[in-house]
Amino acid sequence: MLRNLWGIIGLGLCGQLLLMGGMLLCFVGLFLAYPVIMAGQFIAYRKIFGGPAVAAAPLEAKPV
Repeated sequence: MLRNLWGIIGLGLCGQLLLMGGMLLCFVGLFLAYPVIMAGQFIAYRKIFGGPAVAAAPLEAKPV
C-alpha cells in the first residue's frame, strides 16, 4: 500500500477540491460530486487490494 500512497493522497485532494466546488454552487453540486468521489475511491480500493471492480451477477430465481 505504501507504493500507492501518493496516488491515494492525490485522489483525496482532488476529491476535496471537487467537494469545495460543489459547495460553491450552493451545495447543489454536491449531489453530483459526492457519487463521483465515492466511485473513484471504490475503483482505487479495488486496484490496490484486488478483487473484481463490479459485483457478481445475482443468481436467477427458478420459476415456481
